[in-house]
Amino acid sequence: MEYLKVGLITKPHGLKGEIKIIPLTDNPERFNDLKKVYLFYNNDYKSVTIQYIKNANNLIIIKLKNYNNREDAEKLRNIYMFINRDEGIPLDSGEYYTQDLVGCKFYYKDKLLGNVIDVINEGSCDIFIIKNKGNDVFYPFLADYIDKIDILNKKIDINYIEGYFD
Repeated sequence: MEYLKVGLITKPHGLKGEIKIIPLTDNPERFNDLKKVYLFYNNDYKSVTIQYIKNANNLIIIKLKNYNNREDAEKLRNIYMFINRDEGIPLDSGEYYTQDLVGCKFYYKDKLLGNVIDVINEGSCDIFIIKNKGNDVFYPFLADYIDKIDILNKKIDINYIEGYFD
């Protein structure tokens, strides 16, 4: 089974086992439809049932079944939350899951520039973070700057380099 990372558990909320989640999705409302999630710890994915979900500003508060007090919730701090990839929101053309972009090799005219280590959003567009000769390079994820993204072969070809990889 393949999984999609959808949230990071930050800390307990209250005394009844609720947890605060930072959503790692463009659509935080998607949490409202979830009945179960997978937590990755001890090198394995553990299925857990959701009892209820509350929205709180930019965070999500979730109560998981069998986590009934603050101590239970505390054990989940900094653990990522996943869903089955088949349950992911369908993507439009030109959209990608961040985890599929991380690890891609970044090329300009067949010259390897580095590897994508993350994709972040800085307002007007997403930004690739490329590890290049030990440095982090920030490159805009804009259609005008990208020739081709090949997820299967983990390769991204760009068409503009001036000033980014000096």
